[in-house]
Amino acid sequence: MFPIGRYIPLLDNESPNIWRRLLEAGHEIGYHSLEHTRLAGATVDELREEIAQFNTLVGEAVGDPAFRVRYARAPFGDLGNDPTNFREAAHELGIVWVLWQSIPIPALSGFRLEEPDSIQNGDIALFHDNWQEIDYLEPYMQACRERGFEMITLSGLRLFGD
Repeated sequence: MFPIGRYIPLLDNESPNIWRRLLEAGHEIGYHSLEHTRLAGATVDELREEIAQFNTLVGEAVGDPAFRVRYARAPFGDLGNDPTNFREAAHELGIVWVLWQSIPIPALSGFRLEEPDSIQNGDIALFHDNWQEIDYLEPYMQACRERGFEMITLSGLRLFGD
């Protein structure tokens, strides 16, 4: 789950303890900015401050002031032409910047579940938290299961070699 920071307390007010319940259900919460603005030109200090504020919002929502994200996704997948600041922030904060391989939403990408090569082992699929995409999530997961895949968290995915 890569929520936008400003929505964390709003959703928690609408659905009390939603973030805690998601963590308890085995999901992970990663940084996706406070306002969904492009971060390509952000300095290391700006990234550090953004992520610290995000961690505070999630920590308050889950009742754990020590909460720290392990994964981050830049809005629009935009790390800029020179991602040096993102690498430096990742190293300093102990996070991994994550992108995706597919956007399996028919309206956005023409993705079709019946195409046998559409889903690959290790794919990270991008879904947003809107009703059009949420409605498509279950059929997508079912199609993955039918092909012998299982859904796992990023921590369960082997992102790097030993």
